[in-house]
Amino acid sequence: MISHIVEYQCQYSSQVMKKHKSWYDGRLKYFKANSRFMLYSEDNVQLGSAFVTSERQVQQFLDPAGFECQEHKIFGAFVVVIYEVLKEYDREIQHITARDTRAAKPSANCNATGEAPRAKCAVRPTLKKRVLIDTSTEREGYTTTGLALKWNKPFKPPRMVPRDSGNRPAVRDSRVKREVGTTTKMRSTPAEVVDTPAAPPKHKNKAIHTTTVQIQTDRSTPRPTAYIKTARKAVHDTHFRSRNFAPIRRIAHNPIVLPK
Repeated sequence: MISHIVEYQCQYSSQVMKKHKSWYDGRLKYFKANSRFMLYSEDNVQLGSAFVTSERQVQQFLDPAGFECQEHKIFGAFVVVIYEVLKEYDREIQHITARDTRAAKPSANCNATGEAPRAKCAVRPTLKKRVLIDTSTEREGYTTTGLALKWNKPFKPPRMVPRDSGNRPAVRDSRVKREVGTTTKMRSTPAEVVDTPAAPPKHKNKAIHTTTVQIQTDRSTPRPTAYIKTARKAVHDTHFRSRNFAPIRRIAHNPIVLPK
């Protein structure tokens, strides 16, 4: 198919939405046979191709009055400004038309009426029967693991171990104290408390009577735990009283009477 081709010198830009664009030199080809525009860069690299089926738009694009001053959005990603005509020539091209103007051609498998020819002998496809694997019983010589569904069992809630309420904090603390007291009773030795007069105080103003508690160990007779605790408390109180402290003086606050 022979078509008349016109080449134009143009500038293009890919910044379609910007007000101040960067322009590059290129060439624009117009094929009159099928109303096709092709854009090439300065290095002869094809950048875009578009079919324009509207004759009014083609005349608007190729109008010499709009050269060097009007931007044309022929392609979706580029804006083109046409400057001048470079050359015109005729060349044989392939039969390429726009998608809207293409006519459906009859297929080789259809006859003139558009019906598909009937096959002389229809071959019916054979379907293979599915082989179901029984997973309920184990097969001999079957090394791979089967489905895990056969090992699944209905869900059962975990069985709670019955236990008393003796694990509460209050009960547990009392149990620990009781066990500690029992251990102290078994390991401690019985003691006897004997009161002896203490030495007189060094200072006269400090008239504090103290007593010293002596613990005599006797392993022959056992003593209860309460007795041992009482003895320890007496020793602690005696040690506290044995220290010399000054007596607390009482301060009397008398009101001040001012003369009239």
